[in-house]
Amino acid sequence: MGVGFVVKKNFKHLAMNFNEVSTRICTLRLKGKFYNYTTIYVHTPTEVSTKEEKKSFYDLLQKTYEECPSNVIKIVIGDMKARIGKEEVYCPTIGKHSLHESINDNGYRLIQFAALNNMVIGSTMFPHKNIHKSTWTAPDRLFENHVDHMVIDARHMSDLLDVRSYRGGNVDSDHYLVIARMQARISNIKKLRGERIRKFCISILQDENTANMYVKR
Repeated sequence: MGVGFVVKKNFKHLAMNFNEVSTRICTLRLKGKFYNYTTIYVHTPTEVSTKEEKKSFYDLLQKTYEECPSNVIKIVIGDMKARIGKEEVYCPTIGKHSLHESINDNGYRLIQFAALNNMVIGSTMFPHKNIHKSTWTAPDRLFENHVDHMVIDARHMSDLLDVRSYRGGNVDSDHYLVIARMQARISNIKKLRGERIRKFCISILQDENTANMYVKR
């Protein structure tokens, strides 16, 4: 077992650093337009693994996250064996569009990790048909799971435009291909001495009396 990344040839020049942390965790740093990105790919222990094995994994994941530069956008992706429910108590870390109604132990641990680091589980934030939410189907085809997720810093959640699974991809895996669409954005709110400058309410100038006050004489 191992983890890694496939980088398209056109984007090879954007790859800044790759680090194989363990057989379950690796990182890739990419150069972005406004911010650089550090993507952490994970392969979480199964739901039936021991508590010690799960704790050891998340301790290493936390250490890996903390070693990332603070000025980059951090994203965690991979097979997390995490079934996320729709419990309101976990909002806003999770969205309302998970395939499942209830959470499992791996899902609880993922939510804990995300909440601790001010991240959100972006793969549960977008409304899709159930067929586009499931990322793995049992060999007997009797049930499906939504266990592959994308977790991103809450501060940059607005960069994430969509996350969904695609069937039919030739990826040599029993999991479906999960694709996320992102658009780099930067705030246009200017600041003066640490305070935000209020925008002018141009609509008020549509009032004739108000407009006359600003007519140049």
